[in-house]
Amino acid sequence: MPGFAFLLLRVAAVAGLFLMAGTSASLAQQRVGVNSAVNPEATGAVPGAAPRRLVIGQDVIFNEHITTAAAGQTQLLFLDESSMSIGPNSDLTIDRFVYDPKTGTGELTMSATRGLLRYVGGKLSKQNEAVTLRTATATLAVRGGAFIVQIQPGGQLNATFLYGKGLTVTGLTGLSQTATRPGFTITVRAPGADPSPPTPTPPELLAQAISQLDGQTGGSGGAPVAPTDTTVADSGISQTISGNVTQSVQQAAQNQVTTPTLQPNPTNPAPVPTSVTSTVQSTAPQAAPVIPPQPVVIQIAGMIKSTQGVPNSALGFTDQTSFDRIPYTNGTITYPAGNVLQNGTAVANTDSLGTVTLSPLTPGTSTAATGTCTLAGRCDNPATGTAVTNADSSFFYADLKSGGSNAFVFGGTPVAQSFFAGNLPGKITAFKVNPDGALANGSQAQTIPFLPSGFGGTMANATVSPLYLITGANSPFGASNVAVNNFIAPKYVQASLAVNGQGANQTSALVVNTGSFGLSGLPANTGAVVAGGPIRGTVMLSATSPAVRIASGQTTVPDGNGNNLFGGTTLEGFVLDQNQYNSGNFVPSLATAAQFGQTTVNYAFNQPVTATTLPANVGTNRPALNESGFFGGIMTHTTNPTTGSPYVLSGTVSPLQSSLSNDRLAATFTGSDPFTAAQSGINSMVLNFGGLTGGLPIRGVYIDNNIYAATDSGQTQSSINGNLLPLPQNSTTAAPSPSIAMVSSGTVPNNSWMPAGVTPCACQYLQWGYWTGQVPSTTTSGLGVARTDRAFINTWVAGMPTVVMPTSGVGTYSGAAIGTVFNAGATYLAAGGFNGTYNFGTQIGTMAISNFDGNPTLAVSGSAPLTGGNKYTFSIAQTGVAGTINGAFFGPNAAETGGNFAFRKTIGPTYLASGIFAGK
Repeated sequence: MPGFAFLLLRVAAVAGLFLMAGTSASLAQQRVGVNSAVNPEATGAVPGAAPRRLVIGQDVIFNEHITTAAAGQTQLLFLDESSMSIGPNSDLTIDRFVYDPKTGTGELTMSATRGLLRYVGGKLSKQNEAVTLRTATATLAVRGGAFIVQIQPGGQLNATFLYGKGLTVTGLTGLSQTATRPGFTITVRAPGADPSPPTPTPPELLAQAISQLDGQTGGSGGAPVAPTDTTVADSGISQTISGNVTQSVQQAAQNQVTTPTLQPNPTNPAPVPTSVTSTVQSTAPQAAPVIPPQPVVIQIAGMIKSTQGVPNSALGFTDQTSFDRIPYTNGTITYPAGNVLQNGTAVANTDSLGTVTLSPLTPGTSTAATGTCTLAGRCDNPATGTAVTNADSSFFYADLKSGGSNAFVFGGTPVAQSFFAGNLPGKITAFKVNPDGALANGSQAQTIPFLPSGFGGTMANATVSPLYLITGANSPFGASNVAVNNFIAPKYVQASLAVNGQGANQTSALVVNTGSFGLSGLPANTGAVVAGGPIRGTVMLSATSPAVRIASGQTTVPDGNGNNLFGGTTLEGFVLDQNQYNSGNFVPSLATAAQFGQTTVNYAFNQPVTATTLPANVGTNRPALNESGFFGGIMTHTTNPTTGSPYVLSGTVSPLQSSLSNDRLAATFTGSDPFTAAQSGINSMVLNFGGLTGGLPIRGVYIDNNIYAATDSGQTQSSINGNLLPLPQNSTTAAPSPSIAMVSSGTVPNNSWMPAGVTPCACQYLQWGYWTGQVPSTTTSGLGVARTDRAFINTWVAGMPTVVMPTSGVGTYSGAAIGTVFNAGATYLAAGGFNGTYNFGTQIGTMAISNFDGNPTLAVSGSAPLTGGNKYTFSIAQTGVAGTINGAFFGPNAAETGGNFAFRKTIGPTYLASGIFAGK
């Protein structure tokens, strides 16, 4: 049966029908609610009466003391339609309940001394401080939402905010902390201790708490007949549990982490039995079901060739231009008789291109494979390598080597038309981008997708995010953003980050991939659903070598029948190569790796993508972003590397926005060179990323508050010194466009490279991340010369600005500073600590960045009047150092602060540093 909490919501909704009729304010003071579900052992003690065992439907009385034993659970439904779930070994007393159903006003006061409780707000919770829970350690007040509280032996209290407007925890000392971001916990360690600032709740702890509130296997919550969804839907209830059943349950579910046993696999849902044929289990051995082999189209995608002037030994790339996509139009997977779906042999036969045979193919595994290949002039026998299949053999791929050539073979069961029809709720799924065997380097496998081994593809310590796919509700899977039908195109984002070492010994790489699914519109593939978008990145092969710019398109590869997506009833796999689509037209292309002072290198890739489990908590917090902030970093340009290059680029982020209606993201960075504008020529630079409307929906993707990214905007032009630059092009033009990307750190949470003791701020109202790319310009750009300005791996920070600033008191903040350094020819990422204080009455403060790149503490203090309501600036004027620290306050009551810094050393070799800081 479903979990206890799910059943309780059903029972509570039905019970509410009988409570709402004829309830008066005076009666509510005696009879406060009903036990809407009970699993023994749970008792209630009314003042002056002996304890009673609780049963479903029983009234809850004012001042009743409710306790549960190790196996006990219960849920109370109050007259205002709020509910309280009580876990094992817990107690709760209803101290006061006053409710007027005509006005929706009143008060609910409860107290507890031990255990685990979950409150879901009703009518009263929509008022300020109308609902409170007192413990021996602190008092909790919730506004229009839900929370979980755990009271441990010794008095430690952990209060987790699930959703709503906010949860305030006030300690015995009078100090309060408020959580407004779902999934954050406030802790009070003992009676008399101050509440901690809100911090992210570890998923495993939240899952453990919820598992104790969900019911035991076989439990019914005390209901003689377990209610169903249909029962509730037919009951006529439309306004309960914070106003709306469906919306509230969905929102609560989004902000909870279920245990793995209750979490369905989003990519491979377990089959649901349609009938029960017997109540007696047979112990006799059962014959294994015989599953008929499914025909699967396969293809050869390409072989290594010496093209574009690149020898095989240099990059070992798979040449996959349009002329080398070799489809097997009649190929099928077959399995030997009597050996169905075990140790299978894939055989592809064609009339003109020969035969490819793979053996073995074991479902759900990666196995060594030996193949034969008789493609004249393309591969020789034998062909050996690795073959990978998913669990139901609906998708497979193999990397084969044959003599001096590589062949990439893939195929599968095409996705069924019913999958494309849509009419499903919007959801988020995850996929793994698997290594390309041809882009390995001997025994070193590819560690960063889309990169060859010679340009960072095998770099160590890489964080490779899943490919996150988000689909629009009730939209056909292949739909573009068609306004007339309100269809939402499926979109995806994937990014990788590797940073190794410190200072001049550092190597690093950042690659960002955004895209969407849609109809190809090609005459040969009419109606085919394809995926595509841009890839942008920067690689530092060493701190002293030129930055390598990575730029490419990427799109799905069709099989011989024009199918790009495989998996049958679900999407299980596809392959991405470096080609691209432009307004429905296929554009053959190669990926590009370009270094200053070196020849541009073109290469190709085949990246197999397979379904995987969605990480916990993804999608649980999806506010519509409308944020502002700061960015910083180091740039260099091609015209004169010794004069005006490198230089600092720093400025503001405004706005950073997301759209929940179509899952898109947009951001604008506006900055300048604060030190050497006369030499660099950069008085202003505006970089536009993504877009909320218009154009192809491939350049800005919003998954949730932690996971999002955007590449060069296809709708809004970037500019240099006020001169507009071209929009992105999908082919070579006389006026190339910016090739840039920004990504949240939550997408690539790789902080292991930072020095010991440096921990980025776990902020509620601020997010930070990385940006990179290059900005080419012509003689008409205002610089007077054609050149390319290239960013290293730089940083940004943005959040919810404080609207009403404090006018007195002192704020004390701590966190981290993260940025990019140019130090006597070496460019690298660095991090240090951040601390600050600000007197809101006098507008005098002190800010300090410590141990950044091994430097002594950089401290600034003095008057910093607020501008724009919440912004401040400090000038750095220390011996041998000059620069600025610019910041702002974020969140209610200036709970957090963040900004950028830029400084240079005025003595000794050239030293520039620029980045961001965040503290709470």
